[in-house]
Amino acid sequence: GLEHRPVGGPGGTLSFSRLGVDPVDMADNNSDVESVAGSLLPPAPLTGPWRYSRLAAALRARHLRILATAVLIGMALLAGRVAGPGGVAQRGVAAAVAGGAEDIHSLAELRKWRKSWFWQHACRDTDGGDRCWRQVTAVCKDHWDSELSWDTVQDLAISRLSPSRLETGYHPLEDQYKCAWTGPDTRTWNASQVQEAWQWFHANVKVYVLNLPTDKARWEAISYRLHELNLTATRIDGVDMRVPHALHDAVEEGLIPAGWNSSTAGSSLGSVGCAAAHFRSLGRIKADDAPIGLVLEDDARLVDDFVMRLWDLFKLEVPDDWDIVSLQVVCPFGKCITPRLFEVEVSGNERADLCYIGTNWATTALLHRGKGISEFQRKWQAAVFRGPQECYDCDVALQAMAPDIKYYAVPFVVSDSFLTRFEGPSSRAQISEASTNMSGSATTAFGPRVANSDQDRD
Repeated sequence: GLEHRPVGGPGGTLSFSRLGVDPVDMADNNSDVESVAGSLLPPAPLTGPWRYSRLAAALRARHLRILATAVLIGMALLAGRVAGPGGVAQRGVAAAVAGGAEDIHSLAELRKWRKSWFWQHACRDTDGGDRCWRQVTAVCKDHWDSELSWDTVQDLAISRLSPSRLETGYHPLEDQYKCAWTGPDTRTWNASQVQEAWQWFHANVKVYVLNLPTDKARWEAISYRLHELNLTATRIDGVDMRVPHALHDAVEEGLIPAGWNSSTAGSSLGSVGCAAAHFRSLGRIKADDAPIGLVLEDDARLVDDFVMRLWDLFKLEVPDDWDIVSLQVVCPFGKCITPRLFEVEVSGNERADLCYIGTNWATTALLHRGKGISEFQRKWQAAVFRGPQECYDCDVALQAMAPDIKYYAVPFVVSDSFLTRFEGPSSRAQISEASTNMSGSATTAFGPRVANSDQDRD
């Protein structure tokens, strides 16, 4: 049924006789179809319409078979990456279960970076983690004080071989357009608002400052600033884990669980001490029966109209079900709910057994609800001291609790901020860095308390 008609082309005419194929036998012979297909490819592209309908149908069928095979292979590879034994989230959840963690969540519940097949393989790290996402969060943390937007961070991470945000369409803050304060940086308050704000503050908020006994300069700086704002604060002694018998004293006070394996601390002494100091502040909030406890680290510098801004935030934006509100979070991950607040979430791009480390940093200014604070402290301590070292950072452990508590925060990119930070290195980082250089005397900080002198016995 095929006509022996030439097809016009740049090199003259093309007929079946020139191809060396019998048109009668061709339709029932797959090898002949393949040879025809190969003969019709460049160098010289053909012009004119396809005039052999059975030949075209045979070629289309073969192309469809090839396409279907490719799709099936791709689906199989994708299934192996998501559901196979090498999946990051699966290993993380399994490890968290083994460690007795409370925040166990299925893979489907966590929001993840959706990447192409190529980037899924290119970004896979040696430990099964996401190398590209780690580069993005590393860029964010490297620019801690620059307050870069996530768009800028992701653009900078391209130089570290991460996919562009235009390709992935991924934003760590879901509904980020809601976290877009459109008001002025400097607010104007009338006399009635100022009076109402101060009345609310005095009736509900008590201020606490965490400060190491040796950091006298920091205490003087923050005390002077609070005095300028007509605020009074209770000083809470920080915990320096380098001090001999520090562990024994912290365990006695209930700041560190008695069964905690101190040998896992390694270079995280500063983080452990920071967490213990925060737990000490929670105990003081409970003792004072404060409705709201504002816990400041000693490098926090509150803005001039802090009381009015905080009153305005609670009046208009903080949900009634809140457990904790952070007034400044670096590298925020979660869902925007108001112009100045987002609900903290854990990232599906991180490993559960490492407390989802990588986002939602900083505990510079935390607001705790007094009601139920003992249960909150129990959960926070369990998250910190379950280990490994990544969880000893109390901000990392705090975000790992996010699915089990109501944790809201102000992202650092919001212009209507509540505080800045005094210049200078973090005490937590300084102690952790110094601990890496400690000699054998470091064991005395974790050893049992022994009375070696009459003064110790007294």
